[in-house]
Amino acid sequence: PAVTPANLKSLQTLEREVHRQSDRLNAISTSVEVMESAVPVTADGEDLPTCKPLVFSSEMEITIGTSTRLRLTPGGGTGLAETRHALTKATSALQAELDALGVVSPVEAQMVAAQRAEITVRLEGTESLDQDLAHAVEALAITEGEISRRMLPDYAVPTDSETARTAQAASQVALDEAGRMESVTERAAKKSIAGREKALQATSSLRAELELVRGALLSQRGQLVQLRETYGEDAARAARRLALAEAKSQADAGLAAMQAQLAALDPELLEKDQARLTRALALHQSAANEAEKKLEVAKAALRNEGANDPRAELARALAAEQSAQERLAVATRHADAIRLMDSLFRAARDQLTDQFTQPLADKVSSYLKCLFGPGAHASVNLTDDVFSGFTLSRPDAGSFGFEALSGGAKEQTAVAFRLAMTELLAQDHGGCLPVFLDDAFTNSDLDRVANLQRMLDHAAANGLQIIVLTCAPQDYAALGAQTITLSPPLPG
Repeated sequence: PAVTPANLKSLQTLEREVHRQSDRLNAISTSVEVMESAVPVTADGEDLPTCKPLVFSSEMEITIGTSTRLRLTPGGGTGLAETRHALTKATSALQAELDALGVVSPVEAQMVAAQRAEITVRLEGTESLDQDLAHAVEALAITEGEISRRMLPDYAVPTDSETARTAQAASQVALDEAGRMESVTERAAKKSIAGREKALQATSSLRAELELVRGALLSQRGQLVQLRETYGEDAARAARRLALAEAKSQADAGLAAMQAQLAALDPELLEKDQARLTRALALHQSAANEAEKKLEVAKAALRNEGANDPRAELARALAAEQSAQERLAVATRHADAIRLMDSLFRAARDQLTDQFTQPLADKVSSYLKCLFGPGAHASVNLTDDVFSGFTLSRPDAGSFGFEALSGGAKEQTAVAFRLAMTELLAQDHGGCLPVFLDDAFTNSDLDRVANLQRMLDHAAANGLQIIVLTCAPQDYAALGAQTITLSPPLPG
């Protein structure tokens, strides 16, 4: 075919225009992907799989369930039609040019043009055949001389060209085989060298690790010797453990006996005993003061009379000592009784606090597990009959208070407390109370909303009536609850 450089330039221009319009059409193409859906989704009658993008460049009808149909037009419609028309026009022009030249593709046109140029050069070169013949005769003589120089002593010279070609082919095969063997040998040598280097590196690494292990072993042996010097041999430690275990058993038995004695003391009567003993102590103290006054008066009268009785003074001193010992015993017993009553009161108060807060904590934990996973747990603090604190524990994040939560997590935790408290109060109202939520999760993302729906469903399953007021009902589509749409009244 008569393909000229001008034709090639024209074909290249048309081909670039086709590529440009095709790229533009691809750029206008749109991708649609179904992330999650509770109803079937189809595109032009074919099901759309989940999490698998679908790229399209023409109008497409999307059907969601049985009541929703969408028509998607890439690029707004007008630009798409113009681009398609331009692409069709450019493709037709390119094909017309190819048909006129008698070739299939621009690549074939380039090959034809190169062949025509080569044939033209060869035609032009036929004018100097005589000169080429002279050069060939000269080259033949040089080649024959080179053959004679390179001729081996036992080499049989081929008598014709076919034998020479066969010998040349055999020599080439032998040369190729020798080259292949050389390559194989070279690769094997490189592989052996690399293996040797790796082995040397591995040996060095193992030696270093061996030195580290030896050092660690020596250190552990030293620690073992030091521990044996500090705590004794195995037999001595075993005997000590037995002695400690026996002492622990005795201590446990003594503790059980003390607890039995404590229960037998009847702590509820200790406060009354304290008041009674306080009154008795005051009366005895008053009587002792009166006796001391009388004693001073008697001593003054005795001194005035000029005589002392040592035996009487000794008897009085012994009586005073005995009285002091009795008062000390009473005071010691009184102090022990007060200390015991205080410990019993604190234990009883802690037990009552746990009995009051534990049901609420358990209820809250059941709702928090729907939000933060099965390991979530809540604890509620009660001080002077008032809630004073809240702690949330999660296996992956530890324990933290309400103030450390994010805005969305605070909303969700607060609703969990409302639901738990409502569930406890519902026990006195037939097991059911209503809970109104007016867009209570504005700071929660879509992933959290899915867990929130699980928590609301859990509350409904426990007997509560959940009423959600929202301007985004699609966020609660997976709740499986009855939907009531409130529309504004018609004008007039």
